Amino acid sequence: MASKGVVATRSSASHRRGDAEDTTFKFTRPIPKLKIAMLVVGTRGDVQPFIAFAKKLQASMLTELYNTTLAFAEPTCLLQEFGHCVRLATHVNFRTFVKSCGLEFYPLGGDPQIMVGCVARNKGFLLLDPEEINVQRKQLKEIIDSLLPACTGPHLDSGMPFRAQAIIANPPAYGHLHVAEALGVPLHIFFTMPWTPTNEFPHPFARVPQSAAYRLSYLIVDLIVWWGIRGFINDLRKGKLKLPPIAYFSTYHGSISHFPIGYMWSAHLVPKPSVLYTTDAVSEVPVDVYLLGDCPHDWLFPQCSAVVHHGGAGTTASGLRAGCPTTVVPFFGDQHFWGERIRAVGVGPAPIPISDLSVERLSNAIRFMLQPEVKLRAMELREQIDNEDGVAAAVDAFHRHLPPQLPIPPPPPPPDDGPTNPIQWLPQFVFHALHGPPFTHRLIVLAILYYILIVIFLCVNMGY
Repeated sequence: MASKGVVATRSSASHRRGDAEDTTFKFTRPIPKLKIAMLVVGTRGDVQPFIAFAKKLQASMLTELYNTTLAFAEPTCLLQEFGHCVRLATHVNFRTFVKSCGLEFYPLGGDPQIMVGCVARNKGFLLLDPEEINVQRKQLKEIIDSLLPACTGPHLDSGMPFRAQAIIANPPAYGHLHVAEALGVPLHIFFTMPWTPTNEFPHPFARVPQSAAYRLSYLIVDLIVWWGIRGFINDLRKGKLKLPPIAYFSTYHGSISHFPIGYMWSAHLVPKPSVLYTTDAVSEVPVDVYLLGDCPHDWLFPQCSAVVHHGGAGTTASGLRAGCPTTVVPFFGDQHFWGERIRAVGVGPAPIPISDLSVERLSNAIRFMLQPEVKLRAMELREQIDNEDGVAAAVDAFHRHLPPQLPIPPPPPPPDDGPTNPIQWLPQFVFHALHGPPFTHRLIVLAILYYILIVIFLCVNMGY
């Protein structure tokens, strides 16, 4: 996703109340120039929108540099005015991509090809076999261990010191909130898929068919992820961050719902709620199939009458910006979500899961996309997206949620979250839950007890 597409932003309090909130903001106080660390984990489609975001945040500094040293400035730089110092920390795979856009690059651990490959092979994040879980945990540990240097390490080229005064991150950069706590700086989350509880749709990694369980699915995914990385997080807190460890079932520290969160999509596609594949894996290619390497979507899609793709957030955005009717063939994760949104707004047929793909279904999908009325709806959506400025909305949202005092004052001593040992914790949790408000707590108890067997199985196989 590039600069088009609004960023719907909210604080967790307003989200729970279901309040509508504008995506633009008029500032009534001066915004200080800050050193900002952007922590982005994922594929190129996850990184690309943050590049546009970072350029907008720091562009007046770039303008001054260009005017002073090169006697000219890129037109996009001349339009900006904020002048923050922005470091984009992401995987080494994207070093050239980030630096070619005029941004400071800093490496994060983890390899997106390995992470996405595991999930794609198992058709989902929650269906990994024990060997794949160990691979993923190793990747997550590398990411978590690299976060503090990304926020405090000197500039790789010049050696100039750097210490983040604010952090912008996407949710898979697990550990961001703990680094922000240790540094006493504000954290703002941005992402390209739903990650906070809602009754409108389930968590993208929890294919829940019953709408009554949509909101609960976010809690379940939060808990499973937290139980998987808790050891790494506590090692980080006790070792590098000098913070107290977190209890086993402290959902507050495993969730991001209490931080300001912005979503990088158009409200025309998702109204606000009340994979990497390589050609090496292809053994035989039909003569009428052309294998394409790395190709810019913003060049390719405008030349197409319609597109069929896996449904990643970035690819979906590129197709819609080009006015293309779209068929999504999802493999896992948020791809199912974007396929359903395409169908819901009428610019494509229902998604075809990869396991259900056939000549007949693909032919029917193409015939659907080539209908004149579908093309008209796609062009109307394109015009609506073209009239949005998602980057400006993201910058507005970040500035709006900056605290009045920087750095943030140290928090009071944390409350006792209970025992850190799960054997000690489980009986205590069940007792308190069963004696609390009956419906809500018992619903959670049933869900947790259902998944506890899965978690124990995973912990045993991971040697945890």
